[in-house]
Amino acid sequence: MTCTPRTRSTSRGTTTTSSTTTGSRGAATFVARRAAAYQGWYEHMPLRLEVSAGDDTALPDPRIYRSRQWGDLLELVILDLRQHRSEQNLVDGTMLGARQKTWLKDRIAQRGNGWQCWINSIFLSQQRAPQGGFMFTDQWDGFRAERAELLAHVHTAGGPDFVTVTGDWHSAFIQDLKPDFDAAGAPVIGTEFVAHSVSSSAYSASWNATNGPLLGAANPHLQYFEGNRYGHDVYEVTPQRWTARLRVVSSRTDPLAAVSTLTSWHVDRGRAGAYEDPATRTSAAQYRR
Repeated sequence: MTCTPRTRSTSRGTTTTSSTTTGSRGAATFVARRAAAYQGWYEHMPLRLEVSAGDDTALPDPRIYRSRQWGDLLELVILDLRQHRSEQNLVDGTMLGARQKTWLKDRIAQRGNGWQCWINSIFLSQQRAPQGGFMFTDQWDGFRAERAELLAHVHTAGGPDFVTVTGDWHSAFIQDLKPDFDAAGAPVIGTEFVAHSVSSSAYSASWNATNGPLLGAANPHLQYFEGNRYGHDVYEVTPQRWTARLRVVSSRTDPLAAVSTLTSWHVDRGRAGAYEDPATRTSAAQYRR
């Protein structure tokens, strides 16, 4: 099985607070642009709008969140982290919206004995900046109470076979998931795999070299960071093991560029937390724990 999270281009280096318009709210020009964006998304992505009792799946407000089950091996939980969110940094702020949060908590509570993987378009793990504060509150760091509620729910539900597949940062991160990132004794309950971008630019090599170790020092749950390359992740899932292979290209501009595996990481069934394959531990990276 192969999963490649999509990424988006964003400006970096500043934290902004914004409000996402849902449904028909907002200026007419924004609503029209939003409707066109969802139309393009629907026509170019390999998916179907789902119709079930009580669901409004019509454009321009489609229900994007859904789940997919592969027998007793794997459940993919696909989240919509843009359409229903409130403003950032509110005491009662929400990334998911009430209906999607209830649905996600039900998926957590009803999970079977196999792997559960969240398809997560933005950083779930805490990301403190080296100079203090948070790197970007457009991520889950801007919705910390809701994140803590959900990860505590995962921990209470039990079962260590939990991973998330994340895009957005244009660089590769591998991180421990914890119900409380600031508590030294908090247990590891899963792993977040953040993929490189295929073509969108990331930070410079000099920024990565300087800040990789600083990010590691500020975020003890960070296991691995590599930002100088471009590519995608390939995930191999068996009843015994989840394997992530970070596949990178030798050039973003050459259609015949060579593709290779930079590093491989494993999560063993029944044991939360990832570890690097011994064969790739000497591969290039700006930070390893």
